[in-house]
Amino acid sequence: MNKHKIIYIHQRPYPYNQSFYKLDSDFYYYFGEGALYDQFKPNDLKDYFEIEIWRGEVGLKKIKSKYVNGTLCKIFPAFHIHRIGTISLSLLKELSRQRKNSNLLIHYTATPHIYEFYLIATLFGKDTPIFVSHQGGPNPLYKLNKRFRLGTYFSLKIEKFIEKYVDMYFSGSLHEINYFKEFTSSEKIYEKPHWGVNLNNYIPHDKTEARKKVNLPLEKKIILLFGKLNKYRGIQKAVQVRDKLKKDFDVILLNIGSDETCPDYQFAKENKVELRGYVEFDKVSYYFSAGDVYLYLTEGEENFYFAGTGIAPLEALACNTPIVTNTLHNFPFIDWSKYGVYARNIDEAVEGVRYIFLNPEKFSDTRRLIEEYFDWNIITGNIFELYLKFFKKYYK
Repeated sequence: MNKHKIIYIHQRPYPYNQSFYKLDSDFYYYFGEGALYDQFKPNDLKDYFEIEIWRGEVGLKKIKSKYVNGTLCKIFPAFHIHRIGTISLSLLKELSRQRKNSNLLIHYTATPHIYEFYLIATLFGKDTPIFVSHQGGPNPLYKLNKRFRLGTYFSLKIEKFIEKYVDMYFSGSLHEINYFKEFTSSEKIYEKPHWGVNLNNYIPHDKTEARKKVNLPLEKKIILLFGKLNKYRGIQKAVQVRDKLKKDFDVILLNIGSDETCPDYQFAKENKVELRGYVEFDKVSYYFSAGDVYLYLTEGEENFYFAGTGIAPLEALACNTPIVTNTLHNFPFIDWSKYGVYARNIDEAVEGVRYIFLNPEKFSDTRRLIEEYFDWNIITGNIFELYLKFFKKYYK
């Protein structure tokens, strides 16, 4: 009897001159959405599925593999072509070999807008369930509306053609979901969250105790903005929000997770942002709990449309800290009003933060939203039921 095997295929973060993980570490192999799905797979289905995690890597001469968390991870030699992307022929060959010996489901977790995925869907989609996740980045239709390129036009035509070979599309971006609806049925689009929060890692603490734990002032209002201070983080807008609120509040803007190599680090330093750098992971929940509000005004139209809500705002909510952000247009079925404020510009953000400063009792249980929609255990429970449905459909 053939095994029921899920193969997650992702791609290395780019550019290659940046280090995202230590070479040959567990994280080097066990990475991406597939690793998270594997970690949180439902207990009652663990024995039903076998999981592997794959990706191509430019520069490799031969296939590398390692078991991490009991899961086989493989990295294949690949090549990169400008405007085409990374493709691994040895990965495609191994997929073909395994398809003969196993009941496969392929979940491509990088993007639906890349030629490697086009090849996988075309070669295997006739008799193999194919899922694909959008993790950010614009689609061909959006690009064509900005500027006509023949290659982009071909990508759009290919994506419409291969739709018949794709069983499920996933995205946390409303704009991307609306794009999928241009050429496929709603039944093939997963509109609920497919990326979440590990509630065991993000635990709310009493605000006063949290501030004592990480040595933050007890009497000030604290606005949080975490992560690397790149052009998308919105630190310049956050500084403007803080400065406008200083007229009425004793307020500080706090960042963790950034360093001198980040493009906007010097700007933040010059504008007296409280910069704590990288902190021990066991203190992160205390920092989230210490804030009065988490502020995220992402920069750039592409990020606004295609990057989803952002993970850090969700982690803040898990620690009972409300959010003010311009990304709450995603997941329109969620009533965000009990958990934060949707702010499309600086003035709206100022008023949103002010409202939360003055009415903290209205946002006292933001964790409830994460427990309902963004708990990894709920997300994987729903998605593994989908896997089961399509295994039964294809392999009677």
